[in-house]
Amino acid sequence: MTSDPIQAMNGATFYRGPDYSDALTFEFKQEKIFVGINQLKIIDIDNAANQPFFSADKRYFVLFNGSIYNYKELARKLELKYVFNTHSDTEILLYWLIEYGIDGLRELNGMFAFVFFDRQENRIILSKDMYGIKPMYYYNDDNYFIASSEIKGILASGLVAKQFNSSQVQHYLQLGFVQRPFTFYKNIYELNEGAYLQFDRHDFKVKKFSITPSIEYSDLNSDTLVSKLNEYIEKSISKYLVSDVPIGLYVDNSISSAILLDKISKAGAKNIPVFSFESNDLAKNEALSELVQKYSFNHITITPQTLNKVTFNTFLASVDQPVGEYAYFHSYHLSNQMHPFVKVAILGNGSSELVGNYSKHIAYYNYLKRLLHHNLKISLFKTTHQLLPSQGNNSIKKIFKSWNKYIEKVDKDPIQTYLNFCSSEVFHEKSQEVSTEELLAEKHEEMSYYLKAAFRFDQTKILASSTLPVIDKTMMRNSIEARLPFLDADVKRFMDSLDPKLLFKHGHNWILKKLLSYTDINPKMVFETAPTRPLNLVDVSDAFNTEIQNTIMNTDHPIYEWISPSQKASIKKNLPEGVLSTFNDRWRLFLLMKWYDKEF
Repeated sequence: MTSDPIQAMNGATFYRGPDYSDALTFEFKQEKIFVGINQLKIIDIDNAANQPFFSADKRYFVLFNGSIYNYKELARKLELKYVFNTHSDTEILLYWLIEYGIDGLRELNGMFAFVFFDRQENRIILSKDMYGIKPMYYYNDDNYFIASSEIKGILASGLVAKQFNSSQVQHYLQLGFVQRPFTFYKNIYELNEGAYLQFDRHDFKVKKFSITPSIEYSDLNSDTLVSKLNEYIEKSISKYLVSDVPIGLYVDNSISSAILLDKISKAGAKNIPVFSFESNDLAKNEALSELVQKYSFNHITITPQTLNKVTFNTFLASVDQPVGEYAYFHSYHLSNQMHPFVKVAILGNGSSELVGNYSKHIAYYNYLKRLLHHNLKISLFKTTHQLLPSQGNNSIKKIFKSWNKYIEKVDKDPIQTYLNFCSSEVFHEKSQEVSTEELLAEKHEEMSYYLKAAFRFDQTKILASSTLPVIDKTMMRNSIEARLPFLDADVKRFMDSLDPKLLFKHGHNWILKKLLSYTDINPKMVFETAPTRPLNLVDVSDAFNTEIQNTIMNTDHPIYEWISPSQKASIKKNLPEGVLSTFNDRWRLFLLMKWYDKEF
């Protein structure tokens, strides 16, 4: 076998690391191993830090994508034994793995996907960070093991037959993403978050690595809780600003964005570009501009891109596999606009998952508080709620309509109830195809038990399979590293240590509101407790709206073979053209159908 496949893989994913590329070949258990790297240089851009990065004796080397934010702390633990020749986190990662192996993974604070080689012991380790921020896909059969940061890298090898995995259509339509470790391609899998895959002389296995346990805080008062969280966030900001290349920040009309602005300024960042989207609300635009100017940053406003045939086709060419949120297109446009200015983008994603800020979190908390195990009450509500009027525009009828929608999603099973809250109303269907293993399946009396399960589902399923892949793929498409301070490992451990009922102790989003008291921001300047949804920035040409509608109503399309009869009826009933509230559902199906046409 020649090196042509690895060269093709490097070429297909070159944009992920255009600063330096390399490939090499070596022997492993009488087999040939081909490795390649496209490197995006962020910390220590000197050639001495190029990858593959070898130990001094050439026994070990590492290929690494991401950033280790606590690498300076780790270096202090290693410096008595090892001599460092660079200032890079890559070198620290290599020697940390040499010294501590799999057990050392729990101490890494960062986002990473890496491959570590021990050529003497014939051992290879692939691993991803605890959130799964950085991707790793793999294919394995009797002839080949192939891994890459993107599916298109695996396909570019020319060694894998492209086959559609139809089993994931139901899961995608209902929740907006493929159920990991599966992908939309048969026999291509994604390594889960906080997992490692190891080859050695005798074995091939995928396992979860252990996470440093959280200290349980059961008696924190509200002020102490927010004070400690503020301390962890400030520490994360200072680490996330370490870079040898230009950094930028994306903000929207949210409390979390305001907090990031303040923290970044106080951490010493000067003259960095701050990006935001223009909305059709002029007052919000002016208020956000005023907030950015308060900190003397360079404010760059972005006009939302019109979705039409040309812009969609350009976007579609970049899609590895669909993620059913319009945020995918939105983030793609943001990345294009940031590219001329920065190589690192700091984003506020993850804050809502951190503090239970979404409407589904509030709905689930209220359900657990009032209806957990009250089966008779639930049955009564479900038999009588449709008697309430839900049509019309007056405020009373709107309240009844919201109540009806809420009760329709409520189930006697608290696990099913949360899954209902997370699912598309148009595509929802009880099915064994939808995995709930991250939700706890046994009955329990304490609501904290179910709240913890819900937050785990958000982090390991929705965040890791939807939000994070969108951010990584769109930003890396323009050679930008995205950093997410709210998903810092130390912040996560602290929040995981809390009784989740505390997140709702003083009403909706009280923690982020309280965090504002640790900034110099007037709370009246912030107008939204949750980030602006990309749907508020939708701009679709009339012609393309018609194309979307014609496409999704084409029941002869191959995708309809795997859509259930009830979902087909729901599509016809609930997806009329031009209704903004159901645009994301139309987009979800449309993107899948167009991507299928492109790939198969």
